[in-house]
Amino acid sequence: DGTANATGQNVVHQFQQSGIFNVTLTPLTGTCCNYTSVRKQVRVMAPPDASFINITQRLGICAGFQGVSFNDTTNGSSTTGESTAWEWDFGDNSPKVTTQNVTDHIYLIAGNYSVSLKASNVAGSDTETKPYYVSVYGNLTSGFAATPVTGIVPLNVSFTDLSYGVPTAWFWNFGAGEGTSTLRNPNHIYTTPGTYTVSLTVTGPCGDPATYTRNELITVNGNMSPTMMFGNNSTTLYSDYYNGTVPLSVFFLGNTTTGSLIDQASWDFGDGNQSTQTRDPLVWPLDNTWVNQTHIYSIVGDYTPVLRVSNNTWPGTASSGMMYNQSIGVAAPMTASFTVTPPSGVTTQPLQFTDTSTGSPTQWYWLFGDGGETNSSSSVQHSYASTGLYQSRLYIWNKYGQFGGWTNQTVNISSASTSGQVIFNPSNVNLTTGANNWRKVQLTLDRADFGLSSYTIKIDLNSTDATNFGAVADRPWWIDVDKFAVTPSPVGKARYLTLVGYDTTGRIGYGSQNVSLGNITLYGSAAGNAIMSLNTSVSIAQYGSSFMGLSGSDAPVHVDQVDALPGYTNPPNDLKPDNLHDGLLDDFDGNGVVNSNDVTAFFQAWSNGALSSVPIAPFDYNHNGRIDTDDIVEFFNAYTHW
Repeated sequence: DGTANATGQNVVHQFQQSGIFNVTLTPLTGTCCNYTSVRKQVRVMAPPDASFINITQRLGICAGFQGVSFNDTTNGSSTTGESTAWEWDFGDNSPKVTTQNVTDHIYLIAGNYSVSLKASNVAGSDTETKPYYVSVYGNLTSGFAATPVTGIVPLNVSFTDLSYGVPTAWFWNFGAGEGTSTLRNPNHIYTTPGTYTVSLTVTGPCGDPATYTRNELITVNGNMSPTMMFGNNSTTLYSDYYNGTVPLSVFFLGNTTTGSLIDQASWDFGDGNQSTQTRDPLVWPLDNTWVNQTHIYSIVGDYTPVLRVSNNTWPGTASSGMMYNQSIGVAAPMTASFTVTPPSGVTTQPLQFTDTSTGSPTQWYWLFGDGGETNSSSSVQHSYASTGLYQSRLYIWNKYGQFGGWTNQTVNISSASTSGQVIFNPSNVNLTTGANNWRKVQLTLDRADFGLSSYTIKIDLNSTDATNFGAVADRPWWIDVDKFAVTPSPVGKARYLTLVGYDTTGRIGYGSQNVSLGNITLYGSAAGNAIMSLNTSVSIAQYGSSFMGLSGSDAPVHVDQVDALPGYTNPPNDLKPDNLHDGLLDDFDGNGVVNSNDVTAFFQAWSNGALSSVPIAPFDYNHNGRIDTDDIVEFFNAYTHW
């Protein structure tokens, strides 16, 4: 590498540049006279010096339609290496790109974006960030602010563009006879008293032009400048803003800054009501108290009162106006309320607190009862680290800063468990023999404190002499059809049934209870009994990457055989409710249809004593352990609702 040679048997050398270097070792002493040199190559690498450019050859990139191309221009040198891996950050919170040195990106939202490239090789990495490197344009929304909006001539007003969508051109109209401007944030001097409407039109490479107009925004007063004060009575007055709840009574006091007497006063209260007053020429007041007015606002809203005055008594004529832009605020009464979803939960579970107050509050202060608090928005999330009863509280204010009250709710937080119990519903299953008399059994997980994303449930029967599983099961609502599987075993007369469900959308979240796992089907083949149970050694439930411990209680299954009732050929069936069946017979005449004839058949069989020797459970509609007229009435009532 051009540095001085080294001597010694073992040496350390630091290379100052990257590259491939031939290192030669020559022994100078030994037992023989022939010295042999050994040469080996050493490759020295250095981290890259990241750099990139925007190679898109156009101006005015439109959000959502046009892509921007970026190219890594990192080059190796004697002190820096070439990049072999890249990580692009486009500044819009989109996923980072890590696969290529040249990439395209489409921005979906208008704005100015900073772009970063992290270039790497085996020797290290380097990052270059270019602030506000890409300007993306979108649909425009015009908006602006002005200050001050009232004053005495000459009045210098500063206008600030607040438009969205990244406009590139601006056109201001400062009011009748006041001219225009194409600056983004102009100043304008008003030299003539009056009220002026201001508008701003913005244009850009993308979307249509947008215009925002503020009527009578600027009030310019002359030498006879009026003053206005207002409040709730003649002794409490406000010179800037006043607000309250509807109906709002406002007392207005009008005068002039110079003390000049007013000949005529014209009030515009901003809510569509006006009042014009003229000095009585026969009575010459020594002041302007006759101008004062009281007005009641009966509709919620923001109002801009205007007072215009004139004096024709003194030589010459003076006229001017005074306006307070949106200075009267009329609010709806407020009542604090909120909801907690779910209303109770477990430790670490995010609970949603949502404001439901009336009166349109704009400020919120939440206290959660565990030391936590926030004033961020009307809907917030909070989780509790410990069990207990917590008093959560909400305070509200409207946009005028008026306090609207508070309310509280008790939140019950219990300990989160990683276990759950699979419940059979019904827990005691009764059914009758016959192909039409199958019975649905609902499988439910009693709790999933951390949510549920997948499960494998295996249900066993201790015998198939009297009953067996069907090959069809109803999937739960939260499992998509392509992510649910049912496997009976053995095929034909199944003794075992396995249900598998998988969810990728997080539908079953924290604190879920009574989660449906599906409905299974049982058939009765002969009179007898069996026990249905959860196979806990195989069954699992998962939330994220963790697993729940599952347990379950056995469910007895009892199968009865009921022959045809006297006078009928076919045995009765259990056909209702549709798609479920409840173990109770309803097609008593056995013709495959449930109608009023079955009520007659049930009654006749009971009145003739034909039901004295039949199994009780399929006929016991009121579940009192016997067959009586109440069962016939219960069946009739159920039939009329099917």
